[in-house]
Amino acid sequence: MGLIRIYKNINIYKTYKHEGRKTTMESFREMSKEELQAQEVEVNKKYQEFKDLHLSLNMARGKPAPDQIDHANGMLETMTDYHAKDGLDVRNYGVLDGLPEMKEIFSDLLDIPAKNIIVGGNASLNLMFDQMMRLDVFGTAGEKPWGQLDKVKFLCPAPGYDRHFAVTETLDMDLN
Repeated sequence: MGLIRIYKNINIYKTYKHEGRKTTMESFREMSKEELQAQEVEVNKKYQEFKDLHLSLNMARGKPAPDQIDHANGMLETMTDYHAKDGLDVRNYGVLDGLPEMKEIFSDLLDIPAKNIIVGGNASLNLMFDQMMRLDVFGTAGEKPWGQLDKVKFLCPAPGYDRHFAVTETLDMDLN
C-alpha cells in the first residue's frame, strides 16, 4: 500500500503497479471508475494478506527493542520485574498519559480517579522542546533570546524523526 508523506510543501508518493505500469497518486485522478475499482480490489487483497499475519506491532518511533534496553539491567539490579501491571516494560518509553502505577499513587494523594490524571514524562523530546523554548524565550548566558533574532539555524547531525522537524518548525528555525 502506498503512503503519502508531506514535509512542508514537498509531496513524496510511493508508486503502485497497475496493469504493468507504475502508478502515482497523481495518475489516480486520470483513472476510470473501473480502473479505480480494480486498484481498490488489489489494495484490499494486499491489506488482507497483512491482516492474516496476525502481527502485534508497536510502531512508536524510536522505541528500542527489549535486548537493547537489557543493557541497562546493571543499573536496575535491585528490581526483579520491569513491567507495569498492564505488561508494559517500564525501562522503555511509557504511554502518553503516564504509567498506571504512578497515576494510582497520585490518585490516592489527590483523591481523584486515576483515569482523570495525566503523568508527564521525561522523554528526550519533551526535554529538547523545553530547552528550545527556553532558548527562544530567554536566550542563554545573557545573550539575546533566539526568538528575537532574525533567523535561527539549528544544526542536527542526525535528524531522524518528524518530531524534530516539528520542534524547529514550531519555533520558526531552520533545521540543517
